[in-house]
Amino acid sequence: MVSSSRVHILVNGSLSVRSIETRDAGLYLCEASNGVGAELSKVVRITVRNVPDVPADVEVGEASSRYVRLSWIEPFGGNLPITQYLLRWTNKEGSWEDSVSVSGTETKVTDVSGAGRVDGYYVAYRRDGSPEPLRYQTLHERVGVVSGLDRDTLYEVQVQAYNAKGPGPPSRTHAVRTLVADPPPPPTYRVAGTSARTISLVWEHPTISLDDPPIRTYYILWRVDGAAEEQWREQSVGSDRNGFALSGLACGTRHQLRMRAASDVGRGPEGHLLTASTEGGRPVLQQPDRLVEANSTAAWLRLDAWWNGGCPISHFAVHYRSAASGDADWTLVSSHVPTRLDEPVVLVDLTPGSWYVLLMVAHNDAGTTRSQVNFATLTPSGDVPSQKSHLLNSKMASFYRHLTVTLPIGSSVLVLVVVLAVLWCVLHRHAEDAAARGTPQGKM
Repeated sequence: MVSSSRVHILVNGSLSVRSIETRDAGLYLCEASNGVGAELSKVVRITVRNVPDVPADVEVGEASSRYVRLSWIEPFGGNLPITQYLLRWTNKEGSWEDSVSVSGTETKVTDVSGAGRVDGYYVAYRRDGSPEPLRYQTLHERVGVVSGLDRDTLYEVQVQAYNAKGPGPPSRTHAVRTLVADPPPPPTYRVAGTSARTISLVWEHPTISLDDPPIRTYYILWRVDGAAEEQWREQSVGSDRNGFALSGLACGTRHQLRMRAASDVGRGPEGHLLTASTEGGRPVLQQPDRLVEANSTAAWLRLDAWWNGGCPISHFAVHYRSAASGDADWTLVSSHVPTRLDEPVVLVDLTPGSWYVLLMVAHNDAGTTRSQVNFATLTPSGDVPSQKSHLLNSKMASFYRHLTVTLPIGSSVLVLVVVLAVLWCVLHRHAEDAAARGTPQGKM
């Protein structure tokens, strides 16, 4: 290859191509010789990556009033896979605003429909096979109800959308048969009362058409407020009842409830959502002064100092620490102390004449309550240590904790200073001695 205006062979043997083009891609043979021995050669492939070419032979395969079907031949991809095609369209006098993306592996697209706003829908229907003209109902949502139909009748139904420009093409015809009878509507229901574990509902029977079968069963559905959708539970009640008490519910808890009726045709729709709470609340530490009794080395916790709030306490969690220590020094006694109120919890191996902080967490269905109580062990003489000594001990303990950190550091610094001072003195003395030996003595 010889040099040209774009291709240059440099002195160092390299090849330079300026303003590279797609046609520059290919195999390049490099030969080297110096007149001694055989020539050396190497083939190098150069790939030029570029934007893809324009799709070729774009054809309209089919067209209707609302869509076109296009196809094309895959163009040269610029030595890279084509990831997608972008189709744009406009009215003859319009601007290029609308577009749609098609996968790069496709070479055709169908149903590129108009993207106008839909104002509503016409639902056309009539008896299947009937020569009568179609009847229409207008709906403004994608889901609606067509009423006034006959029982147990096969209908043909079409739907077409419309906007300010007019109606679009109708859908294909669907065949739909109405039921012989309708499922019953839900009763009219309300909450009549609550207790710690029950919610009572009362209701009025719905009005049923004489052509519909009678109600066989009522269903009460309930769940804890905020629970997952699959956690709805169900209770069936005979049709002769007009009230029922749901029992075994969580105490002091908010619940959601619904009702529905069922007949031989099936279950009817669910009624409105009710919300009601069972009675009760979280535990309360009513008598904190009675909670702890202590001697010099142990403390007893009287669990009956707690009131359950109207819901039985399931368990306690008990922690304690020295009042002189930090919040990170809690000792866990148990995370699940049972509620045997006649058996106190005992804290052992305590230090005489010391103040402590007790943390208790009480649990029931309604929630949890955390309470902290300060208490003191007796001195060896049987006295209660004063709060001043408690505060002093706390400050002294804090001082000693800091001292355990600062004292080693201070000692290390002091030792380092002493070592440096001794080293300086030794070096200074050596320097003076050397100077003295090097100075000539005067004659006497």
